[in-house]
Amino acid sequence: MGAACCSRNTIKDTHDILQPRLQSSFTTEQTTIFHQKRSLHGSDASESFCFENTLPRPSKFIRWKQGELLEEDSNSKLYQCLNIETGEIMAVKTIILHSNSEDPIREFEIIRNQYQIIKELDHPNILKYYQSELSNDQKMINIIQEFIPSGSIANLIQKYEKIEESIIRIYAKQILKALSCLHNSEIIHGGLRSSHIMITESGNIKLSGFQNSRKLCGEIMWKFEDTAENPFCVAPEILQNKEISLLADIWSFGCLVLEMTTGKPPYSDFSKDPKEALKIIRDTEQLPNIPQTISMSLQSLIKSCLQRSPILRPKASQLLKHRFITGKAYSIEFLDNFAGSNIEDVRPSQKPYRYGHKDSTDTNIQAVIHEQDSDGDSHDENIN
Repeated sequence: MGAACCSRNTIKDTHDILQPRLQSSFTTEQTTIFHQKRSLHGSDASESFCFENTLPRPSKFIRWKQGELLEEDSNSKLYQCLNIETGEIMAVKTIILHSNSEDPIREFEIIRNQYQIIKELDHPNILKYYQSELSNDQKMINIIQEFIPSGSIANLIQKYEKIEESIIRIYAKQILKALSCLHNSEIIHGGLRSSHIMITESGNIKLSGFQNSRKLCGEIMWKFEDTAENPFCVAPEILQNKEISLLADIWSFGCLVLEMTTGKPPYSDFSKDPKEALKIIRDTEQLPNIPQTISMSLQSLIKSCLQRSPILRPKASQLLKHRFITGKAYSIEFLDNFAGSNIEDVRPSQKPYRYGHKDSTDTNIQAVIHEQDSDGDSHDENIN
């Protein structure tokens, strides 16, 4: 993990970034390039220049050509693209702006700044983002990013349906490391789902899809995009337009793990219609069905995340110590002592808790795991 991941001072505050424009949208040089691009390539050009670049490359602006369509959803498309200066294969995510947007440049600035925050993180499990640009017709934003040819967990589920627990453990641990990095910098992902988890050919996870990411500043409420089309992994408090905390990502993580386990989206047992699923998550206390055929430790991990009250959910850093993630098992002595009780629950104390506030108190997770060491000695471990 790079130093930037753990240092809050290296991350620009979104509250400051998103203030009304105090300076012009682009520098004189950027504006000149924008008009040069318009005159050289026209509105339908597949060759493009980018307005910003934070990584060292042969020239200041990446020139690229759009390739084949890799995947798409309701408001974005992902293409392969070619850097025509270096020959590097990259990817470009095209985000469609709102059709009724009165200020597309302002909307572009907001999305660009969201990705700028992520660019400043240095973590092996977070996808690398290079540049962003507004299309000539001001209807789309292009995000130049790292190319992962093997696709996402969603693609993997389509091919293989259910994923084995041993593989889920590998993927879940890496996802939690990426979330822990984000949360240490008080950044919420806000759109965690299977199509946003890329997998390299060697099995490394790359977290992507940061359209809804935000850096938290005090009590923040905002409207998340794309929830109506993909509500299956969205936390109830987001759909209810309540105050949002980093723990919304933990609900989504639990839903993601459940989807890897069953091979289908959470709540799809109740309705495959996204609108109906949204109503169930938002307006009822119903939880998704968790298969009883999976291991107790995996059930425990999912249940601890799918708490409708955010304050009852553990942090990403705490989940990294969960016994399903670590692969450690309860001792026979511990199971005998707690026969008949629900030892799977991870119960936070009832102390007041506000994630990301300086005066917050820790959840002080009260799950004590009595484990068997490889040498036969047992010990207690407090899951924090």
